[in-house]
Amino acid sequence: MVRLTQLFWAISVATGAVRDRFGNKLQLRTYSSHIIEAETTVQLRNLPENKEGYAIIWTGVQDAANEVIVQGMASNVGFECSGTSEQWCVFATGNLGISFAEGQRQKFAPGFALTPGPSYKVRYKFDEKKGQIDLTLTSEDGALSTSTISMQRGKPTVWLMEELAVLSFNGEVSEHSFVNTTIVLAAPDAKFSATRPFDRGVSGEWSTTDDKTFTAPKLTVASFNFTGSG
Repeated sequence: MVRLTQLFWAISVATGAVRDRFGNKLQLRTYSSHIIEAETTVQLRNLPENKEGYAIIWTGVQDAANEVIVQGMASNVGFECSGTSEQWCVFATGNLGISFAEGQRQKFAPGFALTPGPSYKVRYKFDEKKGQIDLTLTSEDGALSTSTISMQRGKPTVWLMEELAVLSFNGEVSEHSFVNTTIVLAAPDAKFSATRPFDRGVSGEWSTTDDKTFTAPKLTVASFNFTGSG
């Protein structure tokens, strides 16, 4: 069986007619430091009604060279789960080499099914000595999906939240939220872009008292209709 993660990255690097399409998104980038820990709780609402293709909501951390990305994903198609068509599929995944030309290697974990309404927690922790990221996704009832990825030569410098339409998906991804979000840097970074993020369709306020730990009580991602979007 072809897995969702394989399809996702195959399309990301394709140069043909089929392309993945991004909806609302948020990107935070460090300048003089790197991320050692990040945590958020994802609150999902209704599943997209469209049953063709895939809709994905994800958060992730990435290195500056775009060689490694580690992601916590929620999809309306459950290749990584044993749920039903009325449930989200939540799973951890990581990629070494963003494109196949770079010799991409994939690592993904079994996920868990989640009925619309309950939340799940996403936690990234960077081990400085081992040079790896541990990702843990946890549901309210204790279900887990975990992944450990080596950062190769780099360190995590970017934190992202995105909506993605894959293959023939055309439909609406409903409003959802990331609550109690905390990002901890290895050292203070006054230019960390939490105060001026690159975003589309995301509202919320960040705060910090030391330029090292940044928090946002609630980040709301507006609904996005992929019909006709590019």
